Amino acid sequence: MGNGASVSDSPPQWIYTVSFSPKFYKDGFGRVSPGCKTVSLNTVVRHRKGCFETDGAIWSKGFSTGKHVFEVVFPKKARRPYGSIGIGTKHTELHLQKATTLVGKSKYSWGVDLSSKKVFSNGLLVGKFPEAIFTKLPDRFFMYIDLISCRLMFGSDGKYYGIAIEDETMKHFTVYPMVSSAKEGAAITMVYRGIGRVVHGPIRKKRVLIKSLRK
Repeated sequence: MGNGASVSDSPPQWIYTVSFSPKFYKDGFGRVSPGCKTVSLNTVVRHRKGCFETDGAIWSKGFSTGKHVFEVVFPKKARRPYGSIGIGTKHTELHLQKATTLVGKSKYSWGVDLSSKKVFSNGLLVGKFPEAIFTKLPDRFFMYIDLISCRLMFGSDGKYYGIAIEDETMKHFTVYPMVSSAKEGAAITMVYRGIGRVVHGPIRKKRVLIKSLRK
């Protein structure tokens, strides 16, 4: 069973650095709902008229192990109503014929409703981020996926928002980053920044330094 959101003053060290490969440039959004269109590898736009249905998009590459860093641009104006983000399996539903949270509320997915701050794990409501903290989530932020500890976390430049979900059932699946919105015209961008690692000593040539969150 998933745990609700928790806030920690000690972000994991691996989120500061990632290993990146040029092959990652080929990754982007794969499957999208009929109400969305891809305008580039990394950006989707919800073109469906009105706010009465929910549409989503899922990443082209799945992960079954390791630690991964994604940079996301999900503007606040695109979050209401029911903008959500997280991870799900390859066959997670991407279209619901009603306005509701999609990521996490659907079976075999885990996510956060960026509008209500509610956290859903595998179809169940498991918690809520503290309003004073997660309300400040900027348009551009980071999503951290730890499939060793089975955790989903969030942060931004200078901030760490803690663990949204910790659920051991994640380890039984290959999971894919997901987004959804019921907002007409919502544009969402996601970029894979690489595999998170703890680096001891000098940063080697193939490692890219993520801007320190400890400011």
